[in-house]
Formats: sequence, C-alpha cells, structure tokens
Amino acid sequence: MTLDPSLVAGLRLGLAGILAISTWQKLRQAGEFRAAVAGYLGSGPLRRLPVAFASNTVLAAEAVVAIWLCAPGQSGGAYAAAGLFVGYALLMAALLVHGRTDVDCGCSWGVSRQPVSLGLVLRNLLLAALGWLAAEAGGEHRLTILGGAGAILTAAIVLSFYAIFTALLANASNLREARS
Repeated sequence: MTLDPSLVAGLRLGLAGILAISTWQKLRQAGEFRAAVAGYLGSGPLRRLPVAFASNTVLAAEAVVAIWLCAPGQSGGAYAAAGLFVGYALLMAALLVHGRTDVDCGCSWGVSRQPVSLGLVLRNLLLAALGWLAAEAGGEHRLTILGGAGAILTAAIVLSFYAIFTALLANASNLREARS
C-alpha cells in the first residue's frame, strides 16, 4: 500500500503525541491512574497482578512506543501502537461484557473521570487502524519542507480529533450521570 510520506509521518507523529501526552498525564496523576488500573484488574484472570507492576508496565510500554513511532523508516513502532490500542479496546470490551461500566478508563488526559464505554472501544480500534495503516504504508521516505509541514498538520489533526472525541465521550458520560 502506498500513501503520501507526509501522511504516514503525520500519523506516526500523531499517535506518538497521543501516547506521550497520555504517559505524561498518567505520571502526573499517578494515584488516579493506579486506581483506574486496579479497576481493570478487579476481576478475572488479571486480578492477581500487582497494581504497581501493571501500572508501570503500561507507562513503560506507552513511552517506548511513543519514542519508537518517531524512528524514521521503522514500521515496528506503528505496529506496536496498533497492538497497544487493540489491547486497550479488548480490555475495555471485556469489562463492558461483564457489566463493569463503572471502571474509569484511565485515558482522559486528566480532564475528568471517564468510565469505559463502547465509544472508547471504538476510538481505540480507530487508533489501532491508524497505527496499522501507518505501518503498512511505511518505509524510508525523505520529506521535503512542504512534506514536513504536511506531516505536522496531519499530526495536529490526529491529536485534535483524539482530544475532541475523548471530550465528547466524557461529556456524554457526565450527562448520563447527571440525569440518573
């Protein structure tokens, strides 16, 4: 599959930005993030994992993948990002299937508490698809100045859509809570 190199670079930068900001927010609000991880681990086979280990593993994975996405000519970071987002979607879907809709997703960039929802599962699957697209279309490409500007614009659009979609989901959740 062939895509414009500036689009591929922009997708990678956008996903790297999402993961870097996510890691930073989780570090800034470590207590809230650990509580969210404890919610994920609360039942099922994952309940035996220590919360600190699971939290640190997620932080390390997100940081490493964010850096890896910025490596030129490497598709591995984009595949890893896709894998992370699919994993997050599967964990959230498992919670929803078991009726555990009260668990905080741990992904709202510190805006507010946001319970897992089908919207978040779909958002993560969309991010995984973007990662897979960037990996499949990747390769070593030299960007021109105009191409670099296009990559930055694409990354800004990816980050903006992520922030807007996450805020809309959080607001919808807050409205549901206020009505009940």
